[in-house]
Amino acid sequence: MTDRRVAPSFEARGAADVRRNARAILLMGILLGLFGCVSNLPKAMFTATPSSGYPPFLVSFDASDSTSPNGQIVGYSWDFGDGESATGILATHTYEEKGLHTATLSVTDSLGKVGVRSMVIDSKNRPPVAAFTPSVYSTPVRQKVWFDASESYDPDGEIVEYLWSFGDGGTDSGVIVSHEYETAGGSGWRPEITLTVIDENGGQDSRMTEILVVGCDSCGG
Repeated sequence: MTDRRVAPSFEARGAADVRRNARAILLMGILLGLFGCVSNLPKAMFTATPSSGYPPFLVSFDASDSTSPNGQIVGYSWDFGDGESATGILATHTYEEKGLHTATLSVTDSLGKVGVRSMVIDSKNRPPVAAFTPSVYSTPVRQKVWFDASESYDPDGEIVEYLWSFGDGGTDSGVIVSHEYETAGGSGWRPEITLTVIDENGGQDSRMTEILVVGCDSCGG
């Protein structure tokens, strides 16, 4: 038996073309509905001067570069990210607290459409300042030396850690600590004592000084 294929009629081909065109038109309508709405939103733009600083510091916000394809922008609303807000094309705000604050501008045009833009304002942490004093600057072996870091301070917070390195592998922590050196290194040596202070925001500072260790390692100093 011979297999004979029958070509579709002109009417059948025409109906298939109509269905394909209808699907294409429907898809275009969906895409235009999705992306056309986005393109019609106003564009929120602003500058923040300065965008970082040590608190308290004043920031000036300017939204004059914002635009809308629909006409005039009629509303400017600011959220400064620290619980405070304002309105207007220009605004100023003082950041009192340390941390990263997200400032957000929302603009509304004459059709009621809204555009939004955000920027991070960095309200910086001032690092602590390390300072300490040894009880002596020259000591025999196996004699207790005291180290006092109570002069260390933090300009905008508090110091939460005092970490010591005594230059001979020994370490300690605390505001006031003591340490004994077991060797004078022959004719005497100068270990480097390092204090590192860390504040509540992770800021840190270090200070180093030397003392002279003298005496006889094998005769008890």
